[in-house]
Amino acid sequence: MKIKALNCPNCGAPFQPEQKNCAYCGSYIIVSEENYVDLSNVAIHTEIKQPEKYPGVYVYGRLLGQGEKPLALGVANFSSGLVSTGGKLLLTTESLSFSAHTFNIGEKAVMIPLKQVTEVKMGSNFLISQSILVSTPQQQYKFVVYHGKDWLAKIEAARREV
Repeated sequence: MKIKALNCPNCGAPFQPEQKNCAYCGSYIIVSEENYVDLSNVAIHTEIKQPEKYPGVYVYGRLLGQGEKPLALGVANFSSGLVSTGGKLLLTTESLSFSAHTFNIGEKAVMIPLKQVTEVKMGSNFLISQSILVSTPQQQYKFVVYHGKDWLAKIEAARREV
């Protein structure tokens, strides 16, 4: 499914995803329907076009912090107990975050600072998709993803850089 048009999450103006930058405020916006996308080599440029609408970097609707860079984005299910919620998993230079699709029941958003991650390992293998287990001192998180080994390697590399 190709995304045809949406609104800029910063200023609300109509936005064409293939353009990458909002024509009105200059925000850089990344959207993808791919199962897994390596974003570590994406050159991000923002230009202040409207001083009252500071341009940011938005990845699947999430505004990244200043200096934070996206590394990977992909389709994921977040399992919490008996409920599994579908959405997108985003790895940045600062965190691993999950955003649920709009009409899901269960956890809508999870953000795990990389500084808190104590272990990342592969879980069960489900033919095409794989689960990754992310542990912090407080909790273990389970995400079912495509390209599990790529996620594992990316998360480990990002943890070493924090």
